[in-house]
Amino acid sequence: MRADFTPMLDLESMVSDINRQEWFHNKFNNYERRLLQVKDEVKKKGEEDEDVKKQLEGLVVKRFDDCNIVPERNVTLDIASNFVTIDIRCDEDYTKIDSYLDLMTDIVSFIIANDNYVKLERIAIRKTDGNEFENGAQADAVFEYFDQNIEEEGDSFTLRTYTDSFLYAKRQVQVHYNRTLRILSNTPKPFVFVLDIDSFLDRAHIENRRPERAEVWDIFYNKLNETCFELFKRGVKESFLNTILKD
Repeated sequence: MRADFTPMLDLESMVSDINRQEWFHNKFNNYERRLLQVKDEVKKKGEEDEDVKKQLEGLVVKRFDDCNIVPERNVTLDIASNFVTIDIRCDEDYTKIDSYLDLMTDIVSFIIANDNYVKLERIAIRKTDGNEFENGAQADAVFEYFDQNIEEEGDSFTLRTYTDSFLYAKRQVQVHYNRTLRILSNTPKPFVFVLDIDSFLDRAHIENRRPERAEVWDIFYNKLNETCFELFKRGVKESFLNTILKD
């Protein structure tokens, strides 16, 4: 999950103030100051503009990891002068991420409340899921493919990607929706399927660019997270969904 905003006045003071808050203190065991890897950040946001790269060069990022939040995850929190990200790697465990949505909401709303110049530019949740399979039949049992049978299509290509970009009318959320099947050679599990869902609101679709906490929570949970989950359910087979949600 990610929030981009206009640059804050003082990153060092802001992070120190956040760290003193009861809702944040002792949530992470590790901290480090990093310089942004520009190529990774540009790739993440899909930007190739040279001016953007120059703006990002050498950007200081405050990174927290080794998270104590329940349920335990492999989690990384990055705070920079103009964005916050929480990266959650869930592996096979699909337990709800409400506690992390809470933390993200607290951080974003705190920054807005304590810096008069900060305004939201973009707010997003991106979910990627994928797996490797021995054959197309196994992949067919998990993922909804392109209205075709993966087993039957397996000999006709080595890479196929379907990309959709649309406004999800039910919640007025923008979406980039990608399904990719790559068929490798000389490997025990040659069928690699990736489902990538990016739900977001950009500046033009954010009604209040300085929202209070309740509105930030509503965007993250009721708009973005619910959109991701609904589209994820459409991207996998019902039998697989029932297996992971049985608890």
